[in-house]
Amino acid sequence: MVLELIKPGTHFNFLKYRKLAYLISAVVIVAGLVSLVVKGGPRYGVDFAGGLSIQIRFAKDMDREPAVDYVDMPGTLRGKYQYFTEAKMARLRGTGYDTTFHSLEDGVADYVRQYLAATDRYL
Repeated sequence: MVLELIKPGTHFNFLKYRKLAYLISAVVIVAGLVSLVVKGGPRYGVDFAGGLSIQIRFAKDMDREPAVDYVDMPGTLRGKYQYFTEAKMARLRGTGYDTTFHSLEDGVADYVRQYLAATDRYL
């Protein structure tokens, strides 16, 4: 059984309506451009205007002066952002990974001391 949406022998004269199609396309394009001008440009979604703010508190001093600027979560993203993520370490261990884990504080402290505090960060 063949599904036929248009019966055989049916002819449509599409070119007869091309000028109307051009006019409708032009109206839609101009309306879009006017909308961009009126609204002050495109409004980028989280894919293009996203960001990240991480705050870490250390139990002991890092012997450095803090240089952190806080950026608050944009109101348009509240309620759409995942604030909690947890990885199951048992699954990683199940694959045969047997290296010891470090705490987040130890990892960040190592990164700051070994890389950020180095005279040449790229070596």
